[in-house]
Amino acid sequence: MARPITPSRSNYFKLYTIQALWHNNALDDELRDHYGHEQMASFIEYLFSISKVKRLGLTTNKVRQLLNNKDFQGISDYIDNDESNRIELMGALLFDYATQLKFPEIDNIVFNYVLSSPSIIYEEDPEYLNHLQSMIPEISKETHDQLLRLINGYKEYLNRLNTNNESKTQICLNIEKETFKNKIVNIRQDYHFYDEFFNNFTSKYKNNPEFSINSRVAILLNTLDYIPVKP
Repeated sequence: MARPITPSRSNYFKLYTIQALWHNNALDDELRDHYGHEQMASFIEYLFSISKVKRLGLTTNKVRQLLNNKDFQGISDYIDNDESNRIELMGALLFDYATQLKFPEIDNIVFNYVLSSPSIIYEEDPEYLNHLQSMIPEISKETHDQLLRLINGYKEYLNRLNTNNESKTQICLNIEKETFKNKIVNIRQDYHFYDEFFNNFTSKYKNNPEFSINSRVAILLNTLDYIPVKP
């Protein structure tokens, strides 16, 4: 099994936001209270579609056989028989979806439920989440601190974008000079990636409102907090 990709300035939010949301039930609940379950289900689905998450091979042969045979009645019977079976199946479906091995016919059985409440997997089996987190390559404290400053600067960027007549490029140049004292540069590209990350979700799921500035920052900070840092 290939080791997960090392987090960097350009990819950490695409790679690990979904796992970080599962890990932080409080933020997941807060976002669901504010935006509704339907929007968060769409966001989870969107995160799967752009992530590089790999299924970790934790599924039993029984579940794999049922999925490969598309034995949906067998799947339904299997998950009705034991709660742990449902948790196992949800894990299989989540990571199959992430690797584009989709089973659209299963939607009515369990997949919509998974999208609505993905954290149930980890409420039932927190060691599963710990295993996922342990697979993430550590980042240096220097990288962590730089990302933290970039996220805080992103909040300033969004606020200035909403209140000033400055261009995005000019705002970024000003933040580099005034906030970062030129110790972090080329942030226009970073903030373009952040904008694209959130705006592509809104474009794909047009019935959902944009995430607020505070929500965007909270999601990014939560993902950064989830990524292990070298001691």
